[in-house]
Formats: sequence, C-alpha cells, structure tokens
Amino acid sequence: MTSILDLPSEALATVFEIGVHVWGVGYLHHASLVCKDWHWVAISYPHLWGIINVDRSVDSSRCLQLQQQLVRAKGAPLDITCHTSNNNWPKIKNLIPIFKRLRQNFVRLEVSIPFLLATDCTCDNIRNGLDVLDLSWGGQNPTAYVDTEFFEDREGWSRPRLHSFTARSLPPSWIAPFLSPFITRFRLYKTSNRRPSHVSSTSPITETLQYLAKVPNVRHLELEGLKAYRRTGGPPVPEHDTSLKVSLAHLQNLEITDVSFQSSILCGIEAPCLQTLAIRNSENNDWRWDAFIHDFSQLFSDSPADIRIETGSFSLTPLFLQWSNPQVIPTNLNTLELSNVLCVDDIPFLIKWLQRLPNLVRLIINDADNTLDRDLAAGSKQNRSMAEQAVDTQDIQRNLCHALSRPTLNPSTGIVEWVCPLLTILHLGDVEIRAKSLMAITRARGGLRLVADFSNKHATPAPARLHRLTMQICQHLSQEDNTELQALVKEVGCTCLACSFQDAL
Repeated sequence: MTSILDLPSEALATVFEIGVHVWGVGYLHHASLVCKDWHWVAISYPHLWGIINVDRSVDSSRCLQLQQQLVRAKGAPLDITCHTSNNNWPKIKNLIPIFKRLRQNFVRLEVSIPFLLATDCTCDNIRNGLDVLDLSWGGQNPTAYVDTEFFEDREGWSRPRLHSFTARSLPPSWIAPFLSPFITRFRLYKTSNRRPSHVSSTSPITETLQYLAKVPNVRHLELEGLKAYRRTGGPPVPEHDTSLKVSLAHLQNLEITDVSFQSSILCGIEAPCLQTLAIRNSENNDWRWDAFIHDFSQLFSDSPADIRIETGSFSLTPLFLQWSNPQVIPTNLNTLELSNVLCVDDIPFLIKWLQRLPNLVRLIINDADNTLDRDLAAGSKQNRSMAEQAVDTQDIQRNLCHALSRPTLNPSTGIVEWVCPLLTILHLGDVEIRAKSLMAITRARGGLRLVADFSNKHATPAPARLHRLTMQICQHLSQEDNTELQALVKEVGCTCLACSFQDAL
C-alpha cells in the first residue's frame, strides 16, 4: 500500500495549500516537522507562503508576522483575504505599502473596496491580473467610492483573466464592470438592501437578469438575499421586463437562497444543461403568502422607516410551467433541492415537471408547511386555481408521495412511466408523511419489483433502487415497518438525531 509519505511533491504542495487555507500559515510549521521531505516542500513552494489572511483580530505582532510571510513568498502569486474593519486600518498601515508594491502578484482577492483603493489597484489590474475576486462593500458611506479613478482607462482591455467574481452588497456601478463572457463562476449577494441610497430605480429582477446577460458562459451561479426595497410613500418598484430572457447554455449549478422574487428570475433564465438546482429559504421565514403579506403590512403600515420591502410572488408554479417547455427543460438535471419554498398550489405542477426529468438522481425537500402528503378535494380552492391556469384537474396528481410510489401517464409522451425513474437519494427532512405513504414509496423503489409482474399491466420498467432515504422516520413507522424499510433501502437516516437510524447518516 502506498504511504502518504510517497506522494509526489506537487501533490503534497496542493495538500499543504488546502491546509493553509483551513488552518492558517502555522500549518506549514507543523507539517514541516513530520519529515525532511515535507520540510523541503514547505520551504520550496513560495506560493504556500503567499496565502495571506488579515482577519479582524489583527494587531501589531500579527502584522509583523505577515510581513515576514510576504518575504518568504519571494514574489510568488498572492492569495489575500482581508476582513479588517474600518477601525483596524491604522493597525495594518505598515502592510499597505507592501501590498501596493506587490499588487501585480495578486491572483485571488477576498477583500473590500477600501482595500482595492488603498493598494492603488485599478479595474484593469483586477480584470486582467486576477483569477478570483470576492468583493464586499466595506461599510463606508455609499457616496465615498463614486468619484474614484478605479474605473478609468477601460479602453483597450485585453481578454480578461478574471473567471470568478463574488459581489457582496455592492451597488450596480461596482458589479457590471467586472462581468464578462469569461466569468464562469458568479455569486451575487444582497445587492439592494443595505440602505436607502442603494434603492434602485430599476426593477431588481431586470437588474439581476441584466447582470446574467453579461456572463453567458457562467457554469456556477449563486444568488442570495436579493430583495426589492422602496422608500415609504414613494413610487413602487418598477415592473420588470417579462420579455427579457437570458440564455445560460453552459450553466451547470444554480443556487438561490432567500430571494423574494426567485420565480420571476428563474423564468427569465434558459439553462438547458443545468445539472444541480437548489432553491432555499431560511427556516425562520414564513413562506405562506397570506401570512407574509399580513406580517409586513402590520410591520410597515405605521412605521417611520425610510424604506420597505417589496415581496413579489413566492409561488414556484410559473417556474415549473416555464421550465416544462421542451426548449427550456433541463433534462440533465440530476440534483434538485427545494427547502421551505413550496406551497400546496405548487405540488401538482412540481409533479408534472418531475415527470420531465428522467435523469434526476437526488431529490431533497425540506417542507416546513407539510404539503407533500396531502390529498386535495375536487372542489378545493387549489383545484379552482389549477383550472384557471388551464390545467386538467380530472386526472392530475396532487400528492407527491403517491406520484413517487406508482407509475403514471406522462402527458408529454403518452407512456405510463415512473416519475424520476433513476431516483436513488431521497431526503425529506422533517416533512410529516403518513406511514402508508412512506412504505408505498420504499416498496415501489426497493429493488424488489419485477420488470413485468402480474400487477404491471403496462410492462413499465422498474425504477432504480433507493440507495439512501433520510427523514423523520422514527416518529412515523412501527417496528415492523422499520425492519422492512431497512431491508428495502440500502441506507436509512433519521433527522431526529436521537434514534438507531443515525448510524446510516
């Protein structure tokens, strides 16, 4: 068996690089004591010493250590993380001249705008010299960064080197200039919710889609905390241009967290090659539309606050309808996560959409409102809502658990088949599910069903066997069902954190 001591020096240097990112540069000292070969790697790869972390607890002794570390970096590419507050800038004044002198060596920066300005960086330096930029606002007055020379001399830019850009609470003027078709990873956090001066006259949906139009080759996209604000008594936030469609032909991973107008943004995106989709909302938020509107109307009706939130629609039904279009549907989607974003009205449309995802392997649903195992009455409000949207309610699936436990007629092909036939990992969080519904799913997907048995009159091929099931199992099943469940599913995990199923997690 090969020992870790036999690793090539290049591979070992990569391991050390990860160690420095996780535990700091002090990791190199401990690693170099293992053996002379490890000591040689630690002192022979200067880029390991070029990983600089200036945290909020920086003091004069730490600054001296950082200066010595920069000397040992020997002009190697610099990976700098600087999270100092405004009060700490005087403490690192001795480092600023060194950073200025070495700014051409920057390859990765996780900093605020004041750091860029203090080190005399320009937009040209950033786009053409950096691989990765994670930029935050920095806590200054919004007008403090307007009149700067940072964005001058943008004519004659060559092909940008920058391929990963993260914008944290930045105004549009500090986002758009960094975007280009060469960006493959884009993360957009909280652009419009810091203070009244950040309130935009443009629809936040249109603004977000305009950003995405500038990164057509993005492969990994994260949107978080995007909300629309307006001044109390002022005009409403402008409606977005619903005709604006952005084609992201190379997008593979998409994560959306705490975005109040997520469905509208997603309906403006075409991502046929998408492989992973996660739509999340924090558990402490109430996603029921009526309750949300009531809470905020009470909160802001008599409030002297200068700005108020514009919520938008939470329903994912428009998304499921839009992405069911054959030209748009991401048929290669293998992972879907929906956390606290579903309402009862969404379930029938979710089921119909899942019928069009033949390659889905992992389904993760954390449902705070317990909408997955409900049977809707024919004359219910939800049925009337579906009828208004021209959906046939006579033969429609209204219960996701039922849809996963039996083959159904696929409306697009006219063939009786399973919803998500390749599904092998099912995570249902703390969802309330009846024991009979859960056992129906596991029996149908437990690998015991024959391809053409006596009950399978359509000779529908059996679905893939579930490899892992995670939910609140111990509260729903009897001991007999538990025993059968463990025989049918390879790995069973319970989210209660206090039962015998924990060994499988």
